[in-house]
Amino acid sequence: MLENYEIVKAIEDFEKRIEELEMVIDVSKTEVDLQEKEVLMSNPNFWSNQEVSSKVLKIVKEEKDRLQTLKSIKSKLEELVF
Repeated sequence: MLENYEIVKAIEDFEKRIEELEMVIDVSKTEVDLQEKEVLMSNPNFWSNQEVSSKVLKIVKEEKDRLQTLKSIKSKLEELVF
């Protein structure tokens, strides 16, 4: 069984890892990129080239998944702290 100080230390380590992950993902830039891609996708001409549109859709999905996973991890960590 873990002692309280071990639990606190583990949580602090996870918080540091999440901060590092946020820097690697560059959340602000990713959110701006997503907004730009969504504007692009709202243009009807965007869909005329299936090859390009499918590549952009794939990127959008991957970026959204990354952000959602990060949010989920942060939420679960917050639940542990409180």
